[in-house]
Order: sequence, then structure tokens, then C-alpha cells
Amino acid sequence: MNTAELTRSPIRQLPVQLANQIAAGEVVERPASIVKELIENSMDAGASYIEVDIQKGGLQLIKIRDDGHGIPEQEMTLAVQAHCTSKISSFDDLTAIESMGFRGEALASIVSISRFEIISRTESQQMAWRWSNSSTDSTLSYQFEPASHPVGSSIIVRDIFYNTMARRKFLRSERTEFRHIEDVVKRIALSRFDIEFVLKHNQRVVHRLPQALTADLKTKRIEKLLDKQFVQQALLVSYQASQLSMTGWLSNAGYSRGQTDMQYFYVNGRIVKDKVISHALRQVYQAVLPPGRFPAYVLNLQLDPQQVDVNVHPTKHEVRFRQIRLVHDFVNHVIQDALNKTQSNHSDVDDTFVFDREEQTVTEYKASKHTMNEPSSGYSGAAYGGASSVGHKPVVYSEPYTKETQPASSQQGLLGTVIGFCQPYYLICQSQQGLVVIHLLRVAQHQVEQQWLQQFKAQTINKGGVEVKPFIFPLSLELDAQLCDSVDNYQDMIQSLGFDLSLQTKNTLVLRAAPAVLQHCSYGTLITQLLTSLKLEKKIDGATLIPLLSRFVQLDKHSESKALSEWQQHLDDIERAFANLCVDSPYKNKLWRVLSVAEVNKLFQANISAKLVDE
Repeated sequence: MNTAELTRSPIRQLPVQLANQIAAGEVVERPASIVKELIENSMDAGASYIEVDIQKGGLQLIKIRDDGHGIPEQEMTLAVQAHCTSKISSFDDLTAIESMGFRGEALASIVSISRFEIISRTESQQMAWRWSNSSTDSTLSYQFEPASHPVGSSIIVRDIFYNTMARRKFLRSERTEFRHIEDVVKRIALSRFDIEFVLKHNQRVVHRLPQALTADLKTKRIEKLLDKQFVQQALLVSYQASQLSMTGWLSNAGYSRGQTDMQYFYVNGRIVKDKVISHALRQVYQAVLPPGRFPAYVLNLQLDPQQVDVNVHPTKHEVRFRQIRLVHDFVNHVIQDALNKTQSNHSDVDDTFVFDREEQTVTEYKASKHTMNEPSSGYSGAAYGGASSVGHKPVVYSEPYTKETQPASSQQGLLGTVIGFCQPYYLICQSQQGLVVIHLLRVAQHQVEQQWLQQFKAQTINKGGVEVKPFIFPLSLELDAQLCDSVDNYQDMIQSLGFDLSLQTKNTLVLRAAPAVLQHCSYGTLITQLLTSLKLEKKIDGATLIPLLSRFVQLDKHSESKALSEWQQHLDDIERAFANLCVDSPYKNKLWRVLSVAEVNKLFQANISAKLVDE
């Protein structure tokens, strides 16, 4: 375009509605952003009870109810206007912020992109008051009327981004958006044990977290939101210095995770992501954790509000410390001191390296015998997709059969003695009944299917769940883009089966963990089959998927090189595992076939007869 043809637009002040919608671009990224801002307002109002009610992942409805001090009638209309707040009134207040919110932008931004309603009542008022909006693309009107409500406030947000459809297109699925909301509630609940939280989704209670004012109740809340094994392995931190103090829980040298999803650090009760803090923690843990493993912690650093600037990021996730070196060294010292005390208390005992409950693989790591530069056999199993058996019941036998009454002693030697292995997957044995041919691949697949099904069904009656093994090096799987795109939609089923699968790029998935029973298999083929089945059959359940996926189990690549003594031990294991099958169908079934001498002779006789006829 020719420069001469350009026309200059005059400088003018933007309409209030448009200005608020622009501000909403920074404050409101997704429904979880709204939940965060509203819960923080409730906390600033002194609430001891906060209920979060979500419908359709927050796309349809977000309702926050609290029992705080409420908003007076004369301040209701001010509360929803931009830059109106009760938190600060001067620059001095801005340099020493003690509240969670302070800018006065959140409500005005939320009002501008949703159908908004607020009902509030103070203790001194006889009745509550309701403010609600009715907005179009260019104008904003509102209603203000008496209402019925206990002391406190309820804020209802409907149809977010209904008037800015370009923003709404960037939102993800209902399940994904709710997962972000759940994470927000979890982060806040781990910092404010004095508040009772209730989280609902589609009229179903997801979390009910009573006040936790004692150490035992705090531990129970952490166990419910994070992991039981983390609580069992966690170190309690309580350290006070002249200007700084830190309290909370952190993992010892014997507990780690394959990702940084269980790291919660708060500064004056506000969760933050800070490079100074991260470096101080990483500097300590890198000496005690193997590469690719990360610590878990819930820590709260308290310091003078004047020593930290929280007004450096629109979402207030980042802070700036005035004395960076002091904070870094303090955090580093507290963590190092806590870990050193633990190691000194157990100096005479070998430290066993235990992965978290969600990543059930357990490997043996002798801290006194290995350095960070030495290879440890404890990691090799998980690195190559194999599950270690240290600390766990070996994934070898089919559980339902081991519980059956053992057969008579005459049946114990039914499968006889191993005489050799025949490619690709047959074990040849000699018994009193004749020649025994065992289909080892079917045996392995059947054992995996039975144990996997048992664990899957147990989680529905709160008796555990599918044991999983993490990969030290996550597997990158390149699949069809349409299959990759469906991962989020079936995340609940995928996780219930024991897989930690997430989307990385348009046609690439990352597999971080898998069921421990799947010791040998082609994960790429298995995941393809899993996603294809989920996509083609919408109502397919786990009990139907597991037998299908178990067919992808493979034999150990080193089976051919096993000695006869190892095969004999394996044969004895098979007899014990399938004890009732030895009784019910001992000679012919899907796993093995017993050929009597007479049957073998008939095979040769048939061949000879056929040859004579041909001649």
C-alpha cells in the first residue's frame, strides 16, 4: 500500500467495555484464571469456607460462594468497576502487599467477557444485595436489587467469552479446562489449611477438604491432594531466622518423581515460580537424586512484605526479592540441613530409593555405594521399559490362580521336565504323559491380562489401582494426528488403565509411565490400538480393553539364551500359576498341549501312509 494512501486515525479514549476486555486478555486466560481470582478475593474477605461449583469445565458456569465479611450495599457497584479496590490506597501500601489481590482489575475484566452476577451481605445488613449485568457488544447495563443470602458473597459467572468468540475458540475441552481448575484449587488448598474447600463439577463433589488446623489434619489433606507415599517419605520443615522463616514438607533423598508436577512453593502464602528459589532447591537435590528425577515439596516462605515485590506479573505468579542472595542462601541452607539430618539419622542403614505411589516402580539405590557418575543397576529396568521387582510382588503369576487350592501332588509334575526352547515361543517338555508343548507367548499374555484386570477392578472398590512404572526417559511416539488429538478426550480412561500419556505436538505423544505388568511390549503399537479402540467404540470400558491390549505383550528378547535350569524354574512357576487349569483341562487348552506317545506315533504313521500313496 502506498504511504500516501494511509489515513491517520485520531487519538481517542477507548470505551470502558473495550478497555476492560483488553485487560481481561491478561487477567483471564481460561476458566481457571477466573476461579483463581475469585477464590483469592474470598480469602482476602476472611472466608473460612469456600465452595467452588463448576459446570462444563467452567465454560457454562463458575460459582464461588464464601462466608467472608461481604461487600456493603453502597460499595457493590464500585466493586465491579476497574481500578476499584479496598486492598491499597497509596504507594506505600503497594510496596508492602499482604493481600492476595490489590489491582482492582479482576472483577471488571470478568464482567466484560461474561454474564456476571454477585450477591453479597455484610453482618450489619438486614438483607443481601444482587448486582448483575446485561451486556452487548458495545454497551453494558446492570441491575441492582435486594436478595436473600447469608453473610458472605456468591459470585456467578456464566458463558465466558460469549461476546469475544475469538477468545473462546482457544479454550480446550471440558475435561482439560476442569483439570486446570482442579489444579488451581489444589494449589490454594495446600497453602490455606485454615479454610474449608469444596469443589464440585457437574453437580458432583470432587473434593471436600475440611479445615486442617492440626498437624494430623494437614497431613491428611496433603495425602488426599498429592500422594500417600510422599507423606510417608516427607520431611517436616520448620525453620526460623531473624528475617525469614520457612515451613512445610519436602521429599527426602529416597523419594522422587519423573516430572515437576508435585512442587509447590509459596511466598507469604502466594504460590510463585521463581528462578532464585528453583536454583536453590535444584542445587541441593542434584547431589542426591539421579538424573531425570525431581523432588516433591510443599513449602511456604515467610518474609517481610516490603522485602518482596509481587507486582511484577499480570497473574502474580512471579515475584522479585529485594535481597536475592539472602533468600537463595536461606532456602538452600534449610533444605540442605533437613536432608543432612535425615542422612545422619540413617547413617547405618542403606537408603532405598523409592519412586512415588503413582509411579509404582521401586528400585534399589544404595546412596553409600554409588555416586552420581556411577551407573546403578537399579535404574536400568525402568529405563528400558522393565519393572523392577525389589519391594514389590514380582509381576509373574496370574493372581486368581495362585489363590486356588493347589492340586494333588500327582498333578504337580504334569508338565514334566524342560528339554528345550523352540523359536519363536514354544517350550518343549517331557512328562510321564508324553510330549508337552507350551505356548509361552500366550502364557505371558494371559498372566498380564489376569493381573491387569484384577488391579483395574480393584480401583473401582477403593482397594488400590493399577500399579504403574515410570520411564526414566519418557518415550516419544509418533502417531496419526487424529489419534493424537483424541488423547485429552479419553484421559480418564487412559489414566485408569495405568498410562501417563500426553500430547506433545500435533502428531507426537509422550508416554511417561505404563502399567507395571507390561514388562515387554511394543508401546507404539499398543497405544495406537488403545486410541483407535477408544475412538471407534465410544462406550468401550477398561475390562474390554485390557484383554485386547494384553495381546501386544511380547516375550523377553533374551529367552533364547536361557539355560535349561532357568526354563525349568519358569515351568514350575507356570504349574503353580495355572494350578486349577492343570486340574480342569490338563492335556489340551489354549496355553499348552500334551501329546501322548501314541499321538506322536500317529503323526509319523500318517506321514508314511501319505508318502506311500503318493508313490
